[in-house]
Amino acid sequence: MIIGLVTIIGTVIAGSFFEWFVHNGMHLSPEYERLHKHEAHHGDFPPKAYKNPDHAPGKVQLPNWTVILTVTPFTVVGLVISKLTSHYEIVVFAFLTSAFYHIAYQYVHTCFHVPKGRWFEKTALYGDMDRYHHVHHVKEMEFGLTRNLCLLCPIADCIMGTRA
Repeated sequence: MIIGLVTIIGTVIAGSFFEWFVHNGMHLSPEYERLHKHEAHHGDFPPKAYKNPDHAPGKVQLPNWTVILTVTPFTVVGLVISKLTSHYEIVVFAFLTSAFYHIAYQYVHTCFHVPKGRWFEKTALYGDMDRYHHVHHVKEMEFGLTRNLCLLCPIADCIMGTRA
């Protein structure tokens, strides 16, 4: 069971860095901006209009196919480690944790921008996470700084110096 717990923790930490690098790339890449309009997402949700209950969730969620990009690297690394250590539960935990991370990202980001009174929106954890993500939009729009890139786990923001 300790192997499963270590795999879950390791995958969440790696997921934080994965999220940080991808999200940072969205802000830095003119090509990404042109093709996927990440800048439009920020324009749709300026600081004073951070939430819009009538907004289409498609404006705040990653396309469904991105689950493949999220889950595959973690599953492959888990498979390699499983082969090297003969602990095949590692690949299962890596797959499940990375899939859950992606689903949680989609759900939480939607809760932030398209509030509907969901159960999670009534928790203290949501309030803390929502304030953290709101700063991402405010700092970006007001100061031109990219801060608080991580949505679910801010470890990478702390280490990479982007935590506001």
